[in-house]
Order: sequence, then structure tokens, then C-alpha cells
Amino acid sequence: DPFAWAAGARWLRCDVFAVKWGSKHDAEVGALVKSDLNSISQHYSDNDYQLCMKVTPGDSPMSPNSTYADCDGSWDMKLIGEQELSSQLGKSYPGDILIQQTANSFCYQFGVPAIYYYPNQDNWDAGNTYVRCWQQY
Repeated sequence: DPFAWAAGARWLRCDVFAVKWGSKHDAEVGALVKSDLNSISQHYSDNDYQLCMKVTPGDSPMSPNSTYADCDGSWDMKLIGEQELSSQLGKSYPGDILIQQTANSFCYQFGVPAIYYYPNQDNWDAGNTYVRCWQQY
């Protein structure tokens, strides 16, 4: 947050939560994982620390009908990247074309075919300023 930084904040917080496989996306998130950041970062590419979803055809992975899935098992989509856009594109909605170009450029870097979801103006105005890149199974 550029405002917190300007006010002198110099900290970073990372929380990792466990979810129950098969629970709905809009279900309450499980308990905070009790582990240090070094331990988690050493295993980031392990399936235990990745987000996979079972998705109803035609839905997005973040729809209320999607369910959390074990990345070692059967899944439809795996989150491969996420980026906050307002710090790069500004606080006001930059328009569909600029967001699409930015999202495409960001997701392309992962080197696998990806589907990406980005905010429309209503989402942006509500505070959802993230692009999310998903790999299909």
C-alpha cells in the first residue's frame, strides 16, 4: 500500500491458511498454518501450498460453486499467479483494454497456457484490483 509506505510502514505480512478439500469457495477458510515463512517458501512449488479448484463448466474458479481441490489429485484449475493492479495502473479504473493488456502480459510470463480473470469497473470500484492467472488441467 503506497499510503502506508508513505506514512512510514515497513513491514510485510504473509498468512497461509489451510482449507478442507471439497469445501465450497465461499466457505469459511480454515485455520492459519503454523509454520515459519522460510519453511513455507522452501516448499512453495509443492502442491501442498498451491491453490487448485474443481470448477463447474462455464464458471470461474472463484465462483461460489467452485470447490477447493488437492493439487496432487484431480483438479480443473490451478492458480499460477496473482498481481494487484492499482499500484501499477492507478486508483481510478484504467479501462478494459489497458487491464487486458496488463493481465495478458503478466500471465504470459509463466510459460504455460493460462486463463486469466481481471476486474471490470464494478469490481475495481469495489476494491477488487487483482488479475489472477489460472492453468487448466
